[in-house]
Amino acid sequence: MNAGLINKLPRVSDWRFGGFTAMEYQVLQHTGQWKAFLPNNEKQHAIEQWKFDSQGCVSFSALNCLEIMFKKRYGRSINFSDRFLAKVSGTTTRGNWLYRVADAIREYGVVNEVEWLFNPVDQDGDGDFDWDDFYKEIPEEILRKGKASLELYDFHYEWVDITSAIDKMYALRFSPLQITVPYPSQRDAINGIIHTDKWQSNHALTLVGYKEGKYWLVFDHYAPFTKKLAWDYPIDKMAMRFNIKEKTMKKPNLKQNALVFEAEGAGRAGLFIDDKIVVDDLAKILMQYEIRNKGEHNTVNITTAQFDLFEHVDFKSV
Repeated sequence: MNAGLINKLPRVSDWRFGGFTAMEYQVLQHTGQWKAFLPNNEKQHAIEQWKFDSQGCVSFSALNCLEIMFKKRYGRSINFSDRFLAKVSGTTTRGNWLYRVADAIREYGVVNEVEWLFNPVDQDGDGDFDWDDFYKEIPEEILRKGKASLELYDFHYEWVDITSAIDKMYALRFSPLQITVPYPSQRDAINGIIHTDKWQSNHALTLVGYKEGKYWLVFDHYAPFTKKLAWDYPIDKMAMRFNIKEKTMKKPNLKQNALVFEAEGAGRAGLFIDDKIVVDDLAKILMQYEIRNKGEHNTVNITTAQFDLFEHVDFKSV
C-alpha cells in the first residue's frame, strides 16, 4: 500500500535542526508528549464514501504538525484545509514529498478548513466524489486568502536527524515531528502495539510522543488515528519539524471618514468611522463619504489582513 509518500532526500540548502537555520530553539514540551494538543481526526480517504484515496499523507501530516504547534503556543485550536495544501503542492496519484509540501506552505499559505472543505459531494455529475472533484482547480478568491495568510503567520521548517531513540526523544521536546514509515496497519498490532517486517517507507504521519522502550505514539489520517508503533519500528532517520507564529500586526493609521478599499481578495469597500469600518450598501457608503468629506480626497487601499483587523459594522451601528 502506498499512502502518498514519495521519498526524496533533503537538499543541501535545506535547514537542519541544530545547524544554520531560521527556526527558533525553544523547548515547548519538556516531556516530549503532544497528545493533549492533537487536532481534529481527519481521514485522507474514505473508501465507503469516495472509493479513492487522496494520496495526501504529506499534506495532512504537515498541517497536523502546524495545528499542534499552534494549539500549544496560543491555547486555541485551528484547522487548516488539507485539500487546499494537497492541491497547491502538486500532489499526484503517486503522492508527494516532504520538502515540496513544506515549500508550498511558505509560498501559497494556508486557508481554514471551512474555506476549502474536504466535502464528499459530487461536482462533475458522474455519480461519485472522485479524484477530479477533490483536486479541482481552486478559485482565485481562495488562493488569495491563502496568500493573505502569509501576512498573519510565520511558517518555518527544517530537517531533523532522528537516527537514534535519543534523537527522537530530544527533538520532541521542541515540536511534534513529521516522520516517514512503512504504513502501520492496526491489524499487525500485538497487545495494541504495531509491528512490521517491512522497511520501505510509503507513508508520512506525525510523531507525538512515546513510552520509552515500549512504543512511539503517532497521529495518523487512517483510523484508528492514534497508534502505537513498536520501539524498533523502522522510522526513517530524517524527519521534519515545523513552526508557526502569529505575526503582530498593527492597524494602519486611517483618517476619520476615509473611504477604504481592500486592494486584494474580495475587493471590499467601507467607510472608516470611529475605529470601525462600515460595510453597508455601496451606494450608502459613497453618499456618506461625499457628505462627510465635503469634496476632499480621503481614500486608502489596504490589504485583506489589514481590513480584517477592524470591526465591521453597518450604518445602524454607528
